[in-house]
Amino acid sequence: MQTKTMSFIESWANIAVGYTINFIANMTILPLFGFNITVKQNLTLGVIYTVISLVRSYCIRRWFNRKEIEMKTFKDLEFKPHSIGNGLQAIMNFPNGYGISVVRFDGSYTSNDQEWELAIFHNGCLCYDTPITDDVIGHLTASGVTNIMEQVQQLKELHKELGMYLEDKEN
Repeated sequence: MQTKTMSFIESWANIAVGYTINFIANMTILPLFGFNITVKQNLTLGVIYTVISLVRSYCIRRWFNRKEIEMKTFKDLEFKPHSIGNGLQAIMNFPNGYGISVVRFDGSYTSNDQEWELAIFHNGCLCYDTPITDDVIGHLTASGVTNIMEQVQQLKELHKELGMYLEDKEN
């Protein structure tokens, strides 16, 4: 999924190219239909349509990205009693093969009843080799858990690629 910043940058690049083409086309084609505009008028029209195009392009891109995947957040977690130390646990798996376990119990990496510990899973096994972390992550607020959840949902199936690479090396 594309970030909001990259959507914005892509929109600007698209508009810069479009603005240049539009400027040249206006100066060439409009006089053929009897509309003689000055360079200043053409620049002004270009600015107006550029702003409209930027907003349109950005909104459409974000709408398509949102439709592509609805991100799960902390609010979507369903906590159940944890088997250790009078605690709570929620487990959620994602379509990309990754998942998370969010816990709070006596002995977890939490300091109070507002903090959580999170572990990342891949295909049901604890995973300590993601770009996000190489361990469990403790002392997370609910918004911190949501942030990590969004990152996990965007992870690619790197393990499949790695597995294919290792098989090739062995042969």
